[in-house]
Amino acid sequence: MENMIYNLSLYGANEKKVMGALCFDIAAKDAIPDVSNLADIWARSSGNDEISFDVVPIEASFVCTNILGNIKCLLNGCMFTSDAGPTLTTTLDGGQGQHDITIQFNFMDSPADNIGGILRVDDHQSWCFLGSRERES
Repeated sequence: MENMIYNLSLYGANEKKVMGALCFDIAAKDAIPDVSNLADIWARSSGNDEISFDVVPIEASFVCTNILGNIKCLLNGCMFTSDAGPTLTTTLDGGQGQHDITIQFNFMDSPADNIGGILRVDDHQSWCFLGSRERES
């Protein structure tokens, strides 16, 4: 398999840096989605038009559940959860079982750090894009 890591630069929740990751389900290693517009989508949602993001494969570490509208995601052992009204937009793609959902996330341990993402779930793959704004001084 081709190396899918590009300029990986992840920072902890307490760092004043942008954090981003595009994560793929282990079963979808050969079914990489088109990510060309994710930077633009995230830039609009974060108000930062100069944001960059990284691509990294994650093996068997991404789980997302929606229980009565409360969306919780587990990524590499770190839990992300949404506040009230987590779903900003939802698009169902022609009955193909694909769901494109734009969500505003918060860190559980640091609610001031906004996390936004694109979550796509279909019959073949599960992946997400997570990123944080730079924290205010």
